[in-house]
Amino acid sequence: ILSRASANFFLLGAAFLLLETKSITSLSLLFGSTWVVNSFVFGSILVMLFLANLILIKGEIKHIRMVYFALGITLVLNYLVPGSYFLGLGYWIGSICASMLTALPIFFSALVFSYHFKRVISENISLMYGMNLAGAVFGGFLEYGSMLLGLRMLYILAGILYLVSFLILMYSDKSNA
Repeated sequence: ILSRASANFFLLGAAFLLLETKSITSLSLLFGSTWVVNSFVFGSILVMLFLANLILIKGEIKHIRMVYFALGITLVLNYLVPGSYFLGLGYWIGSICASMLTALPIFFSALVFSYHFKRVISENISLMYGMNLAGAVFGGFLEYGSMLLGLRMLYILAGILYLVSFLILMYSDKSNA
């Protein structure tokens, strides 16, 4: 049952895995590969996911196009701002700023995922989770491209996947109108 919705969840899973991988690698370049990296990476990811869920508990996303736009902007910012920029800000300020900038795309991607997930009918929930997981596996495969193209390319790959997800949404809206 390959539908636009299942293809979309596949893309969202692949893109999210790329973001998570890039977050870990970016911050490990700043802090070294220690428990500190894991604390900052996973802490910032969990804070962003919590904030996204808090927003969704309080209300519904009315302008998903703006969320996709904000996601794109944060991907571009992360691509353009080198990790070395944060080294001169002092340990704590630099750590917090780098972690938040790195985690901002995850915040918007969580909003996008939740927006789409709210629209899944109950009979298809397991299928959409499965497609999302398969997408994450595909994202892991795409991650190996960073060995050839560089780590920053993960943001471009994630951006392309989110763009295709957005185009699927726009096409679905036009066909439902």
